[in-house]
Formats: sequence, C-alpha cells, structure tokens
Amino acid sequence: MSFPNVSSYCISKYGIEAFSDALRREMSPWGVLVSMIEPGMFQTGIAHNLVESIKQLWNNLSPEMKEDYEDKRLDGSKSKLLLQCQV
Repeated sequence: MSFPNVSSYCISKYGIEAFSDALRREMSPWGVLVSMIEPGMFQTGIAHNLVESIKQLWNNLSPEMKEDYEDKRLDGSKSKLLLQCQV
C-alpha cells in the first residue's frame, strides 16, 4: 500500500518485486528458482513518517468525511493500520 510522503520508498520496493519476477521468468528454463521475501513494517523513521501522514490526512478530513470513515464503518482498519505501523 502506498501513502503520501513515502513515494521513493514505495517505488524502490515495487522495483525489487518487478525485478525478482522478471528474473524468475528468465532463469526458469535452466531450473533456477528465484524467491523474494517481503518483510512487514518495521519501526523505522519511514514507519514514523507514515503514521504521521495518516494522522495528518485524518485530521484534515471534514467532520462529515470522518463520520463516513469512522472505525465502525471500516471494521477498525484505520486503527489497525496505525498499530501495524507502530510495531
């Protein structure tokens, strides 16, 4: 998932995924297997910036939009996302 202010990080991860996929297809005729490990979120400066971006986006929403996207409507996904980023 991509968020504002982390575009360079996101594109680098998508690039690794695309490279690994192409390499897997290119090496397949010789029986070479290519695997990629995609780690989850770690507590880094990027994770902190992401949490701050999400909070800023939320705080800038109108009261009507906040009501529409309240945790009860999204099964708590906003809270879950913030918790995952703070791990």
